[in-house]
Amino acid sequence: MGINPGKACSLKVFQSNGDANAIEELPGDIAFQSPGENSILHKGQGLSFTWTKATGADHYIFDLYIEYDYEDTSGWWTYFDLDTIITIFDTTQTSLNIPANIIFPNDVAVVYGGYGYAQILAESGPLLGRVKDGNIKGNGVGYFYAQNESKTLYIIIEETQVGKSVDKIKEPLSQKLLKRRIEQFKKLEATD
Repeated sequence: MGINPGKACSLKVFQSNGDANAIEELPGDIAFQSPGENSILHKGQGLSFTWTKATGADHYIFDLYIEYDYEDTSGWWTYFDLDTIITIFDTTQTSLNIPANIIFPNDVAVVYGGYGYAQILAESGPLLGRVKDGNIKGNGVGYFYAQNESKTLYIIIEETQVGKSVDKIKEPLSQKLLKRRIEQFKKLEATD
């Protein structure tokens, strides 16, 4: 049983020494408009995200994760991951750019493939610590919020090979395996 966007979510705690309660409205639906599902990100590219505006949201939470193996400019094989959460307080903002130098540092020579995902969440209610005493009324303390989340957007990090143009790489085996891995994540997400 879910709660429809725009409807009130309420917390009621009944206890012997007095009750506590809070109410927040579930923000409207939110969804990514770009990039498209299973977008392929090439070495040296940044990411530009756009999403729909969620009515009733007090703020957005943008969650991005990217990982890939690579060879650096000195010939060492290593690993990169980016795991970041950004709070956006201006709910008229419906886009965010992640520059290429954040995703692909200068020492990345060859990318051996990887994946990533992003999610945007619309929340109503206070963020932890931004309101001194929270928003729980009565005999209770704390923070109560309502959250509506987008479908997870998966991103494939393209494999590059020494001496070959990325345009000439059809679909290396590692990319096929990554697509299968993403499909498995989607199946797990659907069962939650």
